[in-house]
Amino acid sequence: MAKIQEQFENKIIELIATGNYSKNETYVYSLTENGDIIINAYLGNSVDNFFIPEKIEGLTVLKVGSLITPPNTIFKTVTIPKSVEYICDSAFERLGIEKLIFEKNSKIKKIGKNAFRYNNLKEMNLPRKNINISFDAFSDNPIKIISVYKEWEFEKNNTLIGFSLSVCADQNENSIINSDKLEEVIFEEGCINIYPKSFAYCKNLKKITIPSTVKNFGAYAFQGCSSLSEIIINGKPKISVENSNSNINQQDVINAISQGNWDKVAISMQKAMMDPFSAIGIFNDCRIDLKTKSALLKMDFPKEAF
Repeated sequence: MAKIQEQFENKIIELIATGNYSKNETYVYSLTENGDIIINAYLGNSVDNFFIPEKIEGLTVLKVGSLITPPNTIFKTVTIPKSVEYICDSAFERLGIEKLIFEKNSKIKKIGKNAFRYNNLKEMNLPRKNINISFDAFSDNPIKIISVYKEWEFEKNNTLIGFSLSVCADQNENSIINSDKLEEVIFEEGCINIYPKSFAYCKNLKKITIPSTVKNFGAYAFQGCSSLSEIIINGKPKISVENSNSNINQQDVINAISQGNWDKVAISMQKAMMDPFSAIGIFNDCRIDLKTKSALLKMDFPKEAF
């Protein structure tokens, strides 16, 4: 324990020594390019209610960095002020957080990868506003039910650029939430995308609700959800999965391309191979009965979805 504390203190000393960081009794912080505050480290003790300040030295706290904390720091409740727009990767990882509060009129825009991972959150206390949420930001928390708001986006500007189907299949950590406690996901009316591998391997997930507005079904989105048996679809979504409807296999496509035979079927299958929203494998290893499977096939889900 003493060695870990010493490592923490040395890390703070190293930060300050660079000349790019300032320090008060509670925080180490730096400036953004525009002169706002980034909180980089917390120097205090464990507290039940941890409030990120809205201002330090009269300057606006815009960003919470990958927070460095003393060993064994625990926060039961964390409150994010309305000024904070960015929460960086792993910012609040492994801090025992049970409740997360965003102040009214929050300006939050981006939540980084693993930002709240490995805590004790039972719900996602996020504003109903446009937020870019990175993969695994809330994974490994005892969240049982979540509603996915239409305003939320997931790695739209980063990970999904060049994010092919083959990459999706290989990636182990591309979940929105990966948790053995999750039981139900409700995509609210207005949601358009179900993202690739977004709830894969949530082994206790039993029920999902899909609205009529969903158009794009991400590959392997619910793969490995071995308890998933109830799928509620409101209305009839306009499913954009035509790229995956093909009887031609991958080698046939490769052969056709090498021979310059660019017919419609080969091009369609090539797109399916590359498109992370092709719905391929979306329900792999799920407990879907024949009646539900039949209904999904009639809604133009590809046979490769199961």
